[in-house]
Formats: sequence, C-alpha cells, structure tokens
Amino acid sequence: MASTQKSPPNPSWYWCRWQALRGTSGSHITIPNADLRGKWVIITGGNNGIGREAAIRFASYGANVILGCREPPPHEKHPDVTVVDCRAAAEAAGHISSTIEWWHCDMADLATVEAFANRWLATGHALDILANNAGMSRTSSGKLTKTTDGFEIVHQVNPKIPNR
Repeated sequence: MASTQKSPPNPSWYWCRWQALRGTSGSHITIPNADLRGKWVIITGGNNGIGREAAIRFASYGANVILGCREPPPHEKHPDVTVVDCRAAAEAAGHISSTIEWWHCDMADLATVEAFANRWLATGHALDILANNAGMSRTSSGKLTKTTDGFEIVHQVNPKIPNR
C-alpha cells in the first residue's frame, strides 16, 4: 500500500544558505578580559593546540602559569617556546611579574604525575584554575598500547573526572 502522508517540502536554497552562514561572523563575539593577577593556573598539555592558546590567554590576563608537559616529539612545539610566547603576551599586557614555567609531567607515566603534584604542593600556592588539557587520540597502529603503569595509554592520558 502506498502511504498517503506527504513529506514536508524541502527548504529553499536561500533558507539553507542563511542557516549555514548564521554565526560565522565573528564580529559580534567578544571574549571579556579578566584580571587574573596573583592567580595560579596549571595547564596540562599546554605546549600545543588549545592548551597553548589558553596558556597565552591566561598569561595575558596576568596569571601565574605552570605548564605540565612531557618532553614532546619533534613534530610538536617544545614547552620552552610556549613559555617564551606566554611571557611575551604577559609583558605586552603590562604583567611583568607573572611566573610562567613548564614542569615535566607525562600523563603516560604516573610517577611523573606524582612528582609534578608533589612539586606543586611544595610551593604552598592555592590552585585557582586547573585545565586538564593533556590528551591523545587512539594509537595509530590500532593495537592496544599499555603504559609503564600497566594501563591502556588512551585511558591513562585522557583522565575523566567523575561528575559529583
């Protein structure tokens, strides 16, 4: 039996184009400046990508920034480069006394994570912002890769913080 229901008409080309272009003009989007002078920020994986951009932004707001990074492979920016860029952003915004450093922290090696945490605790500073940014996609080989701690690498490097 043939259905007697009619399907809704297809939207016009103009309407589809209008919907596709909505929100693509960044002229109305503003990111407010924040005063983070004296605040302490830790960003894991802060030497590349979104973490790097966040670090530079936090530094320009006057925050003290600690990058928790591993020794990167050759195709990634070294954390030293990001530290220099963060300092330049802080100085350009008039924040010359901000602390900006990178500390070794390889999420695939829990001993370095513990050492990082102990080093942080020894500073005695309150942690104002934590950006758990370090992450990785599945391994290119498709094979199960375990860390030295015996965990599957993607699950160890990409921690999920449970909802409370």
